[in-house]
Amino acid sequence: MTTDGYFLGATGTRYDYSDIADRIRRDAPQTLGQHIFAQLEAIGLLRELQDGTTPCGLPFTFADNPRIAKFSARQDVRLPDHVFIALDDRFEIALIRGADGLSIEVYPITGDVVWDNPFDRFEVDEEVIRKLEREMGDD
Repeated sequence: MTTDGYFLGATGTRYDYSDIADRIRRDAPQTLGQHIFAQLEAIGLLRELQDGTTPCGLPFTFADNPRIAKFSARQDVRLPDHVFIALDDRFEIALIRGADGLSIEVYPITGDVVWDNPFDRFEVDEEVIRKLEREMGDD
C-alpha cells in the first residue's frame, strides 16, 4: 500500500492516496485489500482515475485489510479454575482446568452480550494425552 502518491482526476481535482485510503476505510471497508479499481468504484472515483492523470506510480491497493486479532484475558476469583479470553469483541473463550483435563467453551458475543450457553465445547482428557505420550516414548 502507498499513501504518499496522488493522481489528478478528470475534473482536475488532486486525490492524495492517503486521503483515498481514509475514505475507503470509512465508506467502503468491504473493499479493504482489494485492487484499487474495486476500491475506487466503491467510492465513485474510478472514472476520475481512468480519465485523469497519474504522475505517481499506482499501488495494488489503497487500503490494506490488516487482520490483527484483538484479545484480552481475565480470571474470575470466584472461578479460579477458569480463564476467560475475549477475542475481537465477538467471542469469549473459557479455558476450564478440571480434574480430568481441560475444557474449552466458546461463547459468541451478540450486541455486547455474551451468550448464556456455549456454542461449542471441546474436551481434552489428560489421561488420553498421557497414554499417547507413553506411546510416543516407545519409538
